[in-house]
Formats: sequence, structure tokens, C-alpha cells
Amino acid sequence: MIGLAVAGWSGSLGGGLPKGNVKMEDFEIIEADEVERTARGRKPNPETLKLAEALLNVKAGQAVLARSMAVDLTVGAENVKTEKARIGSQIRSAASHADRNVKIHWTTGGVPQVIVTK
Repeated sequence: MIGLAVAGWSGSLGGGLPKGNVKMEDFEIIEADEVERTARGRKPNPETLKLAEALLNVKAGQAVLARSMAVDLTVGAENVKTEKARIGSQIRSAASHADRNVKIHWTTGGVPQVIVTK
């Protein structure tokens, strides 16, 4: 169940939609092509750019073994999960920069293997 607070209404989305509590004057309906978009202002780190460049040179069905992005498995289970999530995010960012679809698999030694699917 998802908790939600919207201008004058708070409740959960699991129990159905609110019954008349939301005032439409709190919202403005616009066309999708009028939506303003700004960059988040984050720049990829050098490691992400290197991986993006490597992904450009890999064909679909091949993989990149990213040894420089290995996770230290001696730091404890919770930290390993956090590090894998952080590195996975960097890999997905690099794949996005390279316009590639990827799958991430980890070796038993904590090295990410990036499989290019597109």
C-alpha cells in the first residue's frame, strides 16, 4: 500500500481513489509537449564514461568484465548490498549514455559482468 499526501488529501492508493476530496483547482492540466524539462545537473564520473565508451565497442551478446568496479566482499553483507546497488546504478547510467540495454551479473569475487542485450 502506498501512502500519499496531495494538496488537501492524504491517504493510501491501495484503498481506491479519494471521493471528492481533491480540488482540481490545485492542479493544472497541460499538453505533454508543453512540459518543461531541465537536466538534473549531475555529470557522470570518469569511471562511468569509460564504461560507456567500452559498451559502444561491444556487440549485443557480448559482455564487459568491469574489474575496476569490483565490490570489496570483506566489508560485511549490508555494505556489499549497498555497494552493488551503487555500482549497478553507475553501470545503468553508462548504458544509458551509450544507448545500450544491459544485464548485470556478479562474479563470486564481486566483479560486475555487464552483458549487452541491444
